[in-house]
Amino acid sequence: MPLGDAEEAALREGASALGVALDAVALARLGLFLDELDRWRERVNLVSVRSRLEIVDRHVVDSLAAVPVLLAEGSGIRVADLGSGAGFPGVPIAIAAVGLRVTLVEPRRKRANFLRAVLRRLDRPGLGVVESRIEDLAPPRTAPFDAVTTRATFPVEELPGVAGPLVRTGGLVVAFTRDGEPVAGAADSGFESAVAYRYRLADETGAFQLTSWRRRG
Repeated sequence: MPLGDAEEAALREGASALGVALDAVALARLGLFLDELDRWRERVNLVSVRSRLEIVDRHVVDSLAAVPVLLAEGSGIRVADLGSGAGFPGVPIAIAAVGLRVTLVEPRRKRANFLRAVLRRLDRPGLGVVESRIEDLAPPRTAPFDAVTTRATFPVEELPGVAGPLVRTGGLVVAFTRDGEPVAGAADSGFESAVAYRYRLADETGAFQLTSWRRRG
């Protein structure tokens, strides 16, 4: 089903506020992604909100906040999205930033199957799905990634330790965290001090936060 007028307007306005441009191809792919969520969420508990517009506001646009941070690392970098679940943030990131090579990592079979269905619909080169536990992806089994993303999957204090083995020297871990959430403790896991990026969403009164850690050499 094509995007409704309200959905498209929310996507354009929300993305623009975050410094992200969505062209016609990206908007069409986001519509296909929402279609798959509609088809699958009766069978698999993917998201709690029911309307497509709520999903756009609360999940899709929020996921796009990581796009400028990742693109600053280079257009062709390899990104692993840990615990992708319903596809957030990895699918919107991959749609908005077509130069990135994004791997959706999900250990649960039903959710991994959903992500594979999304992959088939989107026909987006450079987007892949791996059904695996995070600890099974560490080198030498998998080449280190340039960046790792995650959204509401791990406690913030655990992120550098969990994601660290997957990231190359100089690479980033980018997490969606609560505004003002403390981000100490990364030094013990071989990362530089965290950097916080605050942003706002159109339908929310409070601020949100992205936190990134860079792996030391």
